[in-house]
Amino acid sequence: MIHEFDYKPNYGIPDEGARNFGVELELVCKKIQQEIEKSNNFSEKFQEEIDELAEETYPIFSSDCIFKKDGSLDAASWEIVTKPLSLSKQKEFWTPQIFKYLISKGLISYNTECCGMHVHVSRKSLSLLQIAKLVKFIHNKENYKFI
Repeated sequence: MIHEFDYKPNYGIPDEGARNFGVELELVCKKIQQEIEKSNNFSEKFQEEIDELAEETYPIFSSDCIFKKDGSLDAASWEIVTKPLSLSKQKEFWTPQIFKYLISKGLISYNTECCGMHVHVSRKSLSLLQIAKLVKFIHNKENYKFI
């Protein structure tokens, strides 16, 4: 099931002092996107195809994520949103098999004009100095191309 963009799951309260990461991986189904572009019309048929693909794909994931719509994405897209997890748990979650499966279903998040990835870090696990260093790094003009 693909939830609406404003859906807020209740994952419970993560360990306050732990450094947890939440990942949002945006996906597009190129085949469906191309069909939408050819017909120049987003019909109920396409929404049904997208919903079926999401329903078929979801079981390969653990209960540590949800699928959500995102207003910045194309019509044939959604995002995988993980709950806050430690770095080691994120590494366990994002296995090579998951990426191979997604690619086999025509779902990609690279070489597109609409997709990307966001990583959220629990603020309470960072000191003010660490936050300041991150802000300085992100806003450093020498890093713009990299970022």
